Amino acid sequence: MVGDDWREQLARDLAAEPPSNQGQRVRLDPARRMQDGLYVTNVEEEKVYRVLREVQASLAERDGETFLIAPLPGVFMPPNHTWHLDFLLTYGGRAGVIEVDGPHHRREGRRAADASRDHLLELAGIRKVGRIVVEDVTKKHEVERFVRDFLKRLTAP
Repeated sequence: MVGDDWREQLARDLAAEPPSNQGQRVRLDPARRMQDGLYVTNVEEEKVYRVLREVQASLAERDGETFLIAPLPGVFMPPNHTWHLDFLLTYGGRAGVIEVDGPHHRREGRRAADASRDHLLELAGIRKVGRIVVEDVTKKHEVERFVRDFLKRLTAP
């Protein structure tokens, strides 16, 4: 039903920011950390993200190459698996996943669950799943070595 204030409502709608097809998931969780307008879950993932950006910049400068970094993408796998990956990367025509594993990944049965999930991701076309433990994230040189090695293995024949 159209009210008497339809002109005012139309003017407000037209003055608002125009709609865009660039969807972005709104995050209301204050515990999430933002980098470059993208979200990560914790300080360890933030450190990995920063190293990924540095390696990305050095590749672009040195070789004119780049790779895509997608932190926390949601994925669905049949029959009923919904996950949020820590980082989805694409490089050299291939897709890979980096997971930052905290202490909960060492609990009994968790390794088997992670291995099963990694296998399903690989069946779906993910070329490589790499896992780095939070203890190694405290040393920047370890993260750099991990990222460079991961990218090398991702594009290996």
